[in-house]
Amino acid sequence: MSEVSKVESIRKKFRGVFGNDPGVVAKAPGRINIIGEHIDYNDGYVLPVAIDKYIIAAAGTNEVPGCYRLYALDLEESYEWVDGQPAATRPLWVNYIYGSICEWQHHNPDKMGIDLVFSGDIPTGAGLSSSAALEAAVALAIGKLWNVSMTQKELALHCQKVEHEYVGVKCGIMDQYASIFGGVDQAILLDCLSITHQYLPLEMGEYVFLLCDTGVTHSLAASGYNDRRASCEVVINKLKSEIAGINNWRDVTLSVLENVRDELKPAEFKRASHVVREIDRVKRSADALKNGDLAMLGNLMYQSHNDLSKNYEVSCPELDFLVDQARKESGILGARMMGGGFGGCTINLIDRKKVDEFFESTARAYQERFNLRLRSYMVHSGEGAGLI
Repeated sequence: MSEVSKVESIRKKFRGVFGNDPGVVAKAPGRINIIGEHIDYNDGYVLPVAIDKYIIAAAGTNEVPGCYRLYALDLEESYEWVDGQPAATRPLWVNYIYGSICEWQHHNPDKMGIDLVFSGDIPTGAGLSSSAALEAAVALAIGKLWNVSMTQKELALHCQKVEHEYVGVKCGIMDQYASIFGGVDQAILLDCLSITHQYLPLEMGEYVFLLCDTGVTHSLAASGYNDRRASCEVVINKLKSEIAGINNWRDVTLSVLENVRDELKPAEFKRASHVVREIDRVKRSADALKNGDLAMLGNLMYQSHNDLSKNYEVSCPELDFLVDQARKESGILGARMMGGGFGGCTINLIDRKKVDEFFESTARAYQERFNLRLRSYMVHSGEGAGLI
């Protein structure tokens, strides 16, 4: 379905549910991350790309002060509340919208009510940041209705705050930033310490990014994400307090870690070593993109997966199996798990002529091994978040 058709479908549903036309429609994309996993919250660099799959939100005001009426089209679920806080038993998806409403209430002194419908084609639980896309699309729509003035960076930080305080996931800034700043044929080299970026050319030639979805759905809030973040904070705080000249993870080397290894728990040392190596891998990957060296990029992706599996320990048997299958294929330059982990997708840098052959053979092997159906998504770079 084309974007025009998707927008019209959402407009039609809005009219059917609320009886009038929406005042604003906004969209925000999901993202892939070529490399740089679990280091956006560790002052690292990441290399995301906004993709051509979106959340679209249509919103309008209503005549009941403080009344918020929401409809999740794909779930066929509705939710509403009047003033105050929604019920404690509210669905998780409501929190992404509730957060923006709460954070921006000071822009709404008249307590103008909101009606909102959203839908999208970003697979959930696959590590493509459907949650960040929902946050960005909703924030843009509500911000427009309530005349909130904000820069793109302020919008990204707002969305991150929503996820931290209303969803309970202490995510880094990458997902929201990539959704908002993304562009066609561009990768984003994001400095998560300064929260600045530069665009890199995404010149793929005959290669494409193919995502293979394990079908194992993770929930970041329950999967150990926060535990790993806490481990990293323990290590960096220790290093900063004991070693002069260390202010953040950029100042840490593997030799520094080795010197304090006996003072760390084994798991803390493993997590920290991944962070140090992954920061270096992202910098080398950026150089590879600038130089058009996709073979080098692919090799770094494989290295990243090995660290994520063995040291950060956020992979799972299904993800490891898919990466092992990719290593056997001559038409694949690199592969790794992508996203928070414990399921979700692998990202494969693959010759477009090999896509069908690779997927068919891998899907058969995956079915035999895990009795699970493998899904795949070929993704391309897409536009960043905006009003339609």
